[in-house]
Amino acid sequence: MSSLGLGTSKGLPPLVARRIEQFISNKDTSEAGQLANFMVSMVESTFEDQLAMLTAPTVNARLEKAVEVISKQVTTVKNQLKIVTKGVVRRTEGIRQFPRFRPQGVNDEDNQGEDDVGELAKRIESAQLSPEAASVVQKEMKRLRRMQPAQAEYGVCRTYIENILDVPWVVSTDDQLDASMLARARKQLNDDHYGLDQIKRRLLEYLAVLRLKSQLNQEQLESQTTLNKDHPKALKKFADKSPILLLVGPPGTGKTSLAKSVATALGRKFHRISLGGVRDESEIRGHRRT
Repeated sequence: MSSLGLGTSKGLPPLVARRIEQFISNKDTSEAGQLANFMVSMVESTFEDQLAMLTAPTVNARLEKAVEVISKQVTTVKNQLKIVTKGVVRRTEGIRQFPRFRPQGVNDEDNQGEDDVGELAKRIESAQLSPEAASVVQKEMKRLRRMQPAQAEYGVCRTYIENILDVPWVVSTDDQLDASMLARARKQLNDDHYGLDQIKRRLLEYLAVLRLKSQLNQEQLESQTTLNKDHPKALKKFADKSPILLLVGPPGTGKTSLAKSVATALGRKFHRISLGGVRDESEIRGHRRT
């Protein structure tokens, strides 16, 4: 049983493993399909493998798929054992060759904490945060340096800083506001949604104004560059300061899919942050900022 990875992946006690082994040995050849399903359910398998088992047309196909899944699990367990064995051997050889003498009060947790703080400090330097975000991060870094890695709040504070650093503060995409943008947006909205004519018309009006403002901004900058040939100025990136569109309605009416269609038409990356049913600010931020 251990060769199939049952004891390691599922944490089966020896008594349970023996019971399962007896259950398998008592199966007849006429119950091969049930046995294949049972074996696949006992090992780690992906959703695709489970779906292939359910859709197998014959018992032979199901058995072949079960053998493939079990063989894959056996290979995974063997590789894990090799990695663990190599790590133990390396640590043992390191202790034999280079015995370490630590000063009193220094342990692995302290070293790990120093490494984490050092890595976070490097990421903060290269993150190009906004002034508000930089102020919050520096304040949290001071708290993190005063904590011990064993404290429960240490992991929460570090995760909070990492989440701030993962936000793309200075990274953005250029909107595709070319001549075909409106036609592309109209086609995208019609392909993705049936009806909603009034809402789609309002979205196209918004995009038309956005394109017009972009054109006017481009022409103004080009004219300034032409007048000041001796001191040419680089064309600045168009920054839209239009009001934010707010789509309001019950769940399932198409608010998210409409926003996704607009993002696709403009060539933007779409990110969905679900806060449905949340009203209290503490629930959005997290009571422990998780």
